[in-house]
Amino acid sequence: MSESGRTRFLALLMATVVAALAASAFVVSAATFDGREARGMARNPVLAGQGEQPKALWSRYWESEHGRQYSVVVVWPLTADAPLPPGLDRWPGPGEAFLSPGLADGPGREDFTRRYGHMAGLVGEDGLATPGERLVYTRPSEAMLNSSYLDGITGFGAPGPSFGDVRVIDQNANSISPSSWRCC
Repeated sequence: MSESGRTRFLALLMATVVAALAASAFVVSAATFDGREARGMARNPVLAGQGEQPKALWSRYWESEHGRQYSVVVVWPLTADAPLPPGLDRWPGPGEAFLSPGLADGPGREDFTRRYGHMAGLVGEDGLATPGERLVYTRPSEAMLNSSYLDGITGFGAPGPSFGDVRVIDQNANSISPSSWRCC
């Protein structure tokens, strides 16, 4: 094989390798996005329709800490068979909270483990859109419960953009939480 034949062969081989790597990157990227979207939709609340008996109460708001927003989801089961939010192995008790690992392992300046109630555990991977998502599921104490801020739901898995989706985060939002939900 001549020198120019070898050069063309190596150039063609390298181009094939680059094309294969680029195609693989697109496939992995699409699969990652699809998984993120599926996990996000799985935790969207299914609002109780008119005349339908809600199984739980639900509300979501944004908080921010040092310029970084995170979701706070307030939940309250109404029935013994109320479906759990994805990522939780049990309902938080009154005055308890489940934090995502990304929030629980945050800077020590913010005491998230007590800010939303006693820390009952971590939100599991199937409840997070991304591994580093910052999310809190909290259940207020009975004395702090104000149902006028909570929507009745029958479960989880409603279609549409997820509440933690960055496409629906208000860039100008500050903390809009009712002060009565703050614990401790």
